[in-house]
Amino acid sequence: MKVTNLGYAIAGKTILNNLCVELRSGQLLFITGPNGAGKSTLLKVLLGQFPRKSGDIRFFVPMDRIGYIPQLANTETHLPLTLRDVLKISVDGLLNLDAIFKLALIENRDLDLRWNTASGGERKRVLLTRALIKDPALLILDEPLNHLDSDSRTRTISALRDFLQSPNGLPKALILVSHDGFSSSELSLFDSRAITIGGG
Repeated sequence: MKVTNLGYAIAGKTILNNLCVELRSGQLLFITGPNGAGKSTLLKVLLGQFPRKSGDIRFFVPMDRIGYIPQLANTETHLPLTLRDVLKISVDGLLNLDAIFKLALIENRDLDLRWNTASGGERKRVLLTRALIKDPALLILDEPLNHLDSDSRTRTISALRDFLQSPNGLPKALILVSHDGFSSSELSLFDSRAITIGGG
């Protein structure tokens, strides 16, 4: 992905101005900044959900090879489904349990949990599993680490590192928004670039 002189404004207020960044295979683009600074907005501009004011965005993979997980909202928690059902939706009902458990994000006993009663960490892990089993070339995640306990955080970071290392040899890249951020030891696991939105 290559972004050149990207700008975005809403209601006369400039949110992004002359942003330039290049993301290559195997790299993590880490986007951080305070609440309300425009981190999620940047993702939506990149994906074409919000029209950019200026600049150019080039993806070097087809749009159907891009996976995107937005932030979980309260309105999305009321689903009459199990976690197994959520996974089945993404693969036309044909689950490859070996591939799912190899990701080490969820276990067999988790699959029959109901979405409405599963924890936020369990829901986030199943959504990430759903995205990864579709084998995207570029994965875009909005606050996947927010409010995770230590175990869920460790599992998530390990799965993302493995995704970028691409055991099948295909090029992969990751864009991740996080308000909480990474520790230095966590960030050292990735070939990363960083953008801070807001505060200059």
